[in-house]
Amino acid sequence: MLPEYPDAATTELYRLARNGGVRQVNLQIANVKPSLDDPAWEPFWNALEETGIILSWHITVFLGRPGERATGKPASVFEATKAFMGQFLGPFVDMFSWGILERHPKVRLVMAEAGTGWLPWLVEELDYRHWRLWEAKEYWADKGGIMLETKPSELFRRQIYATFQEDHVAMSLIPFFGEGHLLWASDYPHPDSVWPNSRAAIERQMRNLTPEMRRKLTHDNAAALYGLG
Repeated sequence: MLPEYPDAATTELYRLARNGGVRQVNLQIANVKPSLDDPAWEPFWNALEETGIILSWHITVFLGRPGERATGKPASVFEATKAFMGQFLGPFVDMFSWGILERHPKVRLVMAEAGTGWLPWLVEELDYRHWRLWEAKEYWADKGGIMLETKPSELFRRQIYATFQEDHVAMSLIPFFGEGHLLWASDYPHPDSVWPNSRAAIERQMRNLTPEMRRKLTHDNAAALYGLG
């Protein structure tokens, strides 16, 4: 777990790299300050590329506070649903719109516990906006140019990985993500986990997949990403 500020996060990343053995670091993305487009984060992106350590985003779970409208009510159980996508949306778009992924092609990002179904629409929309941007390149010519050459979908397929836990929609999205960029997770030992019913969850979702694809989702893709052999 990294500090949520660029200087401290970069220092900690280098410390972990020196000690060795760490394959991935995590940011509670809803808490980072300043926003990821701020130049203060540039040394951090450079450090990720230099060390080869993978970055993961995770949601920040805010338990109900006294006085909040959902606290103590059944609605509180559903509040996390907002966080799974809501906390990721802004920073995710920033990675493309501010050229972070394009400038740092070796950065690899794992989106943990964010779900998968919303991503294809969003990436497609980013591609559309990218096309609109270049359709108006004459407009931007005297404003410093565009500098965003690569389509967001290409950056996504190159650098983004997504995890899922109980997500039947994900099974139909394998062609979108590519066979190597989708990872099943049990979320053990959190109470939100499918554990100790993980095998049943896998069977429910993957019963129509080939044994080879099951193994990729549950083992091989993660082993390849994290260099576990």
